[in-house]
Amino acid sequence: MTIPAYALEPLERFNEYAHSATDFFGVCMRSIESMQSMPRLIKVVGKLHKKSNPEWEDPEHDGLLAAADKDAEIAAKECAAGFPLLQEFTLVGFWGAFEAAIEDLVLGIISNEPTFLRAEPFSKVKIPLAEFEALTKDDRMRLLLRELQRLLRSDQRGGVNSFEMILDSVNLSGVVAEEIKKAIWEMHHVRNLIVHRGSCVDRTFAESCPELGLKVGDRMKASRRQVAHYVASLLEYGVLIEERLAARYPADERASS
Repeated sequence: MTIPAYALEPLERFNEYAHSATDFFGVCMRSIESMQSMPRLIKVVGKLHKKSNPEWEDPEHDGLLAAADKDAEIAAKECAAGFPLLQEFTLVGFWGAFEAAIEDLVLGIISNEPTFLRAEPFSKVKIPLAEFEALTKDDRMRLLLRELQRLLRSDQRGGVNSFEMILDSVNLSGVVAEEIKKAIWEMHHVRNLIVHRGSCVDRTFAESCPELGLKVGDRMKASRRQVAHYVASLLEYGVLIEERLAARYPADERASS
């Protein structure tokens, strides 16, 4: 048998998101860079019109030039700073997409391989029967996973550990290279700082990521290189999970099916 779609498709969707997001943010950066040249372009066009027709006047020209000057000023600041807002959007977006992929992967497995529901840790999950019976199958599985995450406190583990906890519930946990663990640990904490603290460093962040050298009250500004390293590590981790899936459904079974 091949890796079932319910297990593989969440990771494939994440990979598609990664390609689309990378292309989109690349276009955004190039567009912002090009805005710096727009005032000059508008001025040259105006001069050409004047040269061919000394009586030429365009009431919209001054307004376009003023708007272009303002956009160019903003663009220059963004470029000089390394596109901080785009870096934040990239980091937060990738983390959310990967988090959703892992949850959907586990949901697909427990929905189609119910033996996991009769074993630990799912057997320890307590849900009122009336509430459970009132839900559709999909909502039941989502409720089970949400309660399991709360039981395991996986959201408090940080980095790779938060994913490994729920992957372990369906026998998909394993060894992760220290470099990848370190990068995803930092990415998780930077993401939380952006979303919950407006990028302002607090004590928890300073203590959790001492190698970044930031003090309480500093503003976290993730660089393009830093975000690229985080995203690459997340993609590598995704490949590792796909390898675990391949091992879960052995090659001899795939060949014989």
